[in-house]
Amino acid sequence: GGRRGGARAQPARRQLAAGVHRVWPDRGAAAPRRGPKGGRSTNRGVRRAAAGQASNAREITVEELALHNTPEDCWVALHGKVYDLTEFAPEHPPGTTSITRLGGTDGTAAFHAVHNRGMLDDFDDVHVGMFVS
Repeated sequence: GGRRGGARAQPARRQLAAGVHRVWPDRGAAAPRRGPKGGRSTNRGVRRAAAGQASNAREITVEELALHNTPEDCWVALHGKVYDLTEFAPEHPPGTTSITRLGGTDGTAAFHAVHNRGMLDDFDDVHVGMFVS
């Protein structure tokens, strides 16, 4: 039999791709903390500077966006900006599918139905360019 009362709670585990599990002992089933102020990484500014600010000013057409529509290459337009959400999709708490099904499209309506626009501030490091329709 197992111990009761004083037994330590098991850390939450979430299945990731290829059977890999990530353990978050203090977060329950929620996603991991994302760094200061909820950001995706503590070195976001370094990556953004390395990528160069000019790339974020790039215009992305409907045709170019449509080319990035797979789980391995998933760009989504949200509120006039295009984001490469390929690496984030497996970390998305509701699951990968809710991101990848929007790949190659303007997902603003679907995003807005669930999230507030301010949440996108945490994704500056994966901002690819401006969406032009």
